[in-house]
Amino acid sequence: MEKKIIRFNGRKYLIDNHFRAVLKALEIARDDIYTGIEKLDLMLYILILKGRYKREDISFKNSLLKVILNDLLGNKQVDESGQRVFDFKQDEELIFSSFLFDYNINLDEKDLTWKQYSTLLSNLSSECKLFKVIGYRQMKIPAITKDNREQVESIIKLKNMYRLEISEEERNRRFANSLKKAVGIK
Repeated sequence: MEKKIIRFNGRKYLIDNHFRAVLKALEIARDDIYTGIEKLDLMLYILILKGRYKREDISFKNSLLKVILNDLLGNKQVDESGQRVFDFKQDEELIFSSFLFDYNINLDEKDLTWKQYSTLLSNLSSECKLFKVIGYRQMKIPAITKDNREQVESIIKLKNMYRLEISEEERNRRFANSLKKAVGIK
């Protein structure tokens, strides 16, 4: 596995850029059981293989984590409207099966860097299950007419079947954004 070195504040940090480490760090970031400081420390612990940071203040650690994540993450999880269209944890089985389908890669047996993983993920074919599910999530529901009632019901069923669970924080953010949009605030 290639080594990833990031320079920050005059120091070098050896980063674990294996896709599983990055996924674990992202999972911690979204987990509500940890405080912000706990998330910060856990994510750095997972991602940094070598380099001094433990005795630094929160501001330093936060900046360091931002540099690491900005360097590693290039994969979008949102569409143009700002809605999440997939989730690494919730879609884990779909991702796994899609890698098998498209690339004959068993993710349990393959060592991939984050860059390799995200590149392959971004280039999955339209024939794989993950691509189809994302399509259902993004699909617009047309107005019901006498001629399309069954189609609309089918779309609603698919959207409900494959919808992502969202956190309370995200639910509140969406509500606030919809209120802003309703009253014309950008």
